[in-house]
Amino acid sequence: MPSVESDRIARWPFLFTIGCPAVFVLICAGPFKLMVVGAPVIVFYWVLAALVALCVAAAYAYHRLWRRFLSIVAFPLSTLIAAWNFGFVWGTGQLWGAYLHFLVVRPIYLQEISKLPAEKPRFKVFYWNSWFLSSTEVVYDESDEFTLPPESRSAEWMKKAETTDAVCPIIGYTSMGSHFYLVTFGC
Repeated sequence: MPSVESDRIARWPFLFTIGCPAVFVLICAGPFKLMVVGAPVIVFYWVLAALVALCVAAAYAYHRLWRRFLSIVAFPLSTLIAAWNFGFVWGTGQLWGAYLHFLVVRPIYLQEISKLPAEKPRFKVFYWNSWFLSSTEVVYDESDEFTLPPESRSAEWMKKAETTDAVCPIIGYTSMGSHFYLVTFGC
């Protein structure tokens, strides 16, 4: 145990407080199979590291090394708050991961869209993954008719979309800007 004279703020808990959520987002930005396996693993190690930090903090409190105690206990407390709001943390991590993934592959999508016929409006669906009875895809729709109720879409749009999942029921979507949409389809 460090002496009272060396009671200073520990830096590693702050790295874990930022690092664990950052690694979670990076895993969610990767391939779907990595996310399915990696996300639960990082959450497990995140909680395990917080439990270890809590034990270390308790030892510092016992020895009255209060700066170290306070700097270390911040990590388990932030983990407890994240666990209390697990649904929000999980969904937000996946959404940030999707944004990151989209930013990386967006130039490829723009290149694919530039190859489409010059007729306007252009429409393209980019497949990402599927899970049970749903799939996640990116829809590029210059007309933005995708956001309209099905009965309000034009016949021309329906013809372009009929060979894609864009005609499936929409579970939810998020605008990614510039006519791009991250969509979860129910088929």
